[in-house]
Amino acid sequence: MAVVTLTATGLNLASAPNNFTISIINYTGGTTQYATNISRNTLINGYNVTINPGDVTIRATSTGVCGSSADIDVSTQALQSYRPNPVDASTSEFSPDSLATNIGDVEYIIGEITIYSFMSVADFTLTHVSTTGADGLSATGGPFVPPTLEVLPHPTLDTIGLLVGYTRNSYSIDSSTNTSIYRVTYTPTGLSRDVNYYWVAGI
Repeated sequence: MAVVTLTATGLNLASAPNNFTISIINYTGGTTQYATNISRNTLINGYNVTINPGDVTIRATSTGVCGSSADIDVSTQALQSYRPNPVDASTSEFSPDSLATNIGDVEYIIGEITIYSFMSVADFTLTHVSTTGADGLSATGGPFVPPTLEVLPHPTLDTIGLLVGYTRNSYSIDSSTNTSIYRVTYTPTGLSRDVNYYWVAGI
C-alpha cells in the first residue's frame, strides 16, 4: 500500500464546489468509493488516500449541483509498494516436470504471475536461488540455463506473465524429485517472491 496526498487548488472562492466524494479506480476500470462529504477546506489543506498496487486513478467528484470532478493518475505511486503477486507454480511435489536428458533449449514454464495492464514484463527478472537433490546443478542455475531465464507475456492473456526456463543440452537420468527455487523480482521496487519448481530427468 502507498499513501497519496490530494491537495486541491482553485477551491478557495466562495463559489467553488464543496463536499466531495473520493473514489479509486483500478486497472480493470472497477471503481471503489473511498470517502464522502470531504470538504473543500480538507482538500485545500491536503487529504491522504491509501492506494494499492493495482490502482490507477483517484477521482474527486463534487456532490453539489454542478457535479464536477477531477482525476489524478496514481499508477506510478501505487506501484511503489508492488511486489509480484503470489506465483502460481506450474509443478507440484507430486507432479514434477520430466526433462528430456539429451535435448537442449526446450522451454518449460516455472510459474505464472499477474501483471497489471499498465506494467511491462521488462520490469521483471527471474533468477535461480537454489537447487537441492541434483548433483552438480546447485550452483549453476538449477535445471535451466541461467542467462535464458525469462518473464514472458502470456500469448493470449494480457495480464499474465510466464516465468520460463530453457533446458541444458544434457542431463543424467534422475528419478528423484529435485527442487529448484526461483525468484521473480519487480525491479522498480526491488521486491520479490519465490516459487518452487519440481522436476525429474529422463523419467
